[in-house]
Amino acid sequence: MDEKFLHERIKHITDEDLFSSLKLDLPGLKGVRAAVRAKDYSLACEAWREYLLKVPEKRSRPDEIYRRGDLDWNNIVREADRVVARDIKCWSDVYIRYDGEIDFSRDAGKPYIYGFHYFGWIVPLSVAYRQTRDEKYARAFLEIFMQWYRQRDLVKGSIPRFDGLWYELGVGNRPPIFTDLYFATLASEAARRPEYHLNMLKTMLGHARWLYRHETSYRAGNWQICGTKALLFTGLAYPEFRESHAWVRRGMKWLVAHARRDVYADGGHKERAPHYHLGVADDFLSVYRTTPPTRALARQRREIGAVASRMMDWPMRILTPSCHIPTVGDSEYDPQQERFLRAGLLFGNPELVWTSRASSRDIDKARKSLHLKETVSPRAPSVGAFHGASSGFIIIRNGWKKEDLYFGLNYGPHRGGHSHNEALAFQLWANGHPLAVDCGRGISYDDPLHRTWYVTPHAHNMVVVDGAAPSIKGRKGKLLFWERSKDLDFIGLTHNGYLEQGVRHRRCLLIRRSQPYIVVLDFLTAQSGDHRYEWTLNSPLRDFRVSRGRAVSPDFWVGASDPDRIEAVQRAKVRMCLPIEGQSTWGMERGEGTNLRFVRRGGTLAFHVLLLPTQRPSEVRFTVTQADPRSRLRIEVETTRFKHHYMVNCLKGDFQHV
Repeated sequence: MDEKFLHERIKHITDEDLFSSLKLDLPGLKGVRAAVRAKDYSLACEAWREYLLKVPEKRSRPDEIYRRGDLDWNNIVREADRVVARDIKCWSDVYIRYDGEIDFSRDAGKPYIYGFHYFGWIVPLSVAYRQTRDEKYARAFLEIFMQWYRQRDLVKGSIPRFDGLWYELGVGNRPPIFTDLYFATLASEAARRPEYHLNMLKTMLGHARWLYRHETSYRAGNWQICGTKALLFTGLAYPEFRESHAWVRRGMKWLVAHARRDVYADGGHKERAPHYHLGVADDFLSVYRTTPPTRALARQRREIGAVASRMMDWPMRILTPSCHIPTVGDSEYDPQQERFLRAGLLFGNPELVWTSRASSRDIDKARKSLHLKETVSPRAPSVGAFHGASSGFIIIRNGWKKEDLYFGLNYGPHRGGHSHNEALAFQLWANGHPLAVDCGRGISYDDPLHRTWYVTPHAHNMVVVDGAAPSIKGRKGKLLFWERSKDLDFIGLTHNGYLEQGVRHRRCLLIRRSQPYIVVLDFLTAQSGDHRYEWTLNSPLRDFRVSRGRAVSPDFWVGASDPDRIEAVQRAKVRMCLPIEGQSTWGMERGEGTNLRFVRRGGTLAFHVLLLPTQRPSEVRFTVTQADPRSRLRIEVETTRFKHHYMVNCLKGDFQHV
């Protein structure tokens, strides 16, 4: 971007430039126009405030502009009081207490320099002011904003190609939040200061100009969605700017392009991380809600709304028994009940409303807040399986209760920086517990364990070859077959992520839904040489007793059919994200769990492993034998409660009870 334009037309807009950029010939701006002609800009700001006080607040929809999952909405006033006291939640669960003015140029790591200037931490002031009309919240926002405005040029980035303030995520996050607080507190005593309005208008104009210059072509990923949504929103919120029409057109253009190109047919976002999926879905939902259905925008609005509806259905289908989205890629355990309720009501989806677990009273309250005439009666989603064929997820469940079986399989491709080094990894919940999980992500991206542990293949439930990560291009799985019966699923997949190591991997899974257990059959075919294979599983359980070829806890039995061929079962304490009922784990301290590795060395070989959820230890007999020279296997699973025998063909997908 041209440095002169950046300095004069974005960072340091003159009073003359600001007021010449407004449509002063509008009837309501007569007082502003007269003051500008007299070059009395303080009086012009006072007239501007009086004009805005007569404008309906419908320009800004704070309940849809952001629905931040990391905010404690039950204690939002208490959080606002901490902001008033300058006890600032900088990132995650890190607070910094300031005595007086906030130091916005403070170097406290990348999350502070960048994420702090998104200003998500100031949102509680808006909610608290609307609830209480207490002047202290309006005054706090004005003081904090003016401090930031004075210090803007002191903020330096720590990443060479990204300015501390003027880069896409920062410029995209601030306008909606500033505008909401600006409009919300307009009638307060604090908002009478003319200089405040002058600086706010310059901030909005500068941010929109930066975005308009930056957003000139389509770029995949969630960053541009954030930026173009802010460009669209600023144009809609400030139609008095002469440039606003161009902002709206360009913002809508790229948002429609992302809706068409960034979302799979099954509703999943192409970055394949549920946390970021929901961020994009929120953005599309916000656009749908805030864009007026005018003739010029109605078609694009409907298209974006349809995509938002599909995107909200997707996380419902993969939801864990604890009512969180699963930790796939850079994702947290986030509860989604409020999102599901609002989206279900907006789009008339009874399954989303049911999944929100909202009471009739809460449903009616949400309906009224959304200004909807018709309500939606909740209806439970179907039980069985969800196949996100284009996004690469399979979910199998036998019910929607906390204690029901949940088996999730991720066989999709690597899709950028929020993907982890995994291939054909699974997760398992049963009897009300997570048993085999993805370890999640670091507390922040500055967490030293994020790159050294959480994204590595050993933090996922998969086979690791020679300690390496599967190749980016080859790790995308191919579904070979999926056969179902009344009580069983038999799935076969393969991937080429370890061809660089000279190994092909095929994984077959026999999943029993009642008296649940999983038989995992892994076949490693080496082109040459010997390799170190690690059959890896991560569990929140910490009380495993390890013996040759087995790891047993009171709630979970994990064992190989041929324990004598397992050279070692390695057990280690590891950090992992653990679900907290009704809460997001965003920024929360990670828990401790167990990493199990069944180790074998050789060329071509197989792992046959049984995963048996059990509420009490019992005698278990598990065998897998070759039934013919080609591909049929005989599987026997016997405990004190049942005896099940199967014949399976792992090439053709045939299976039967015997």
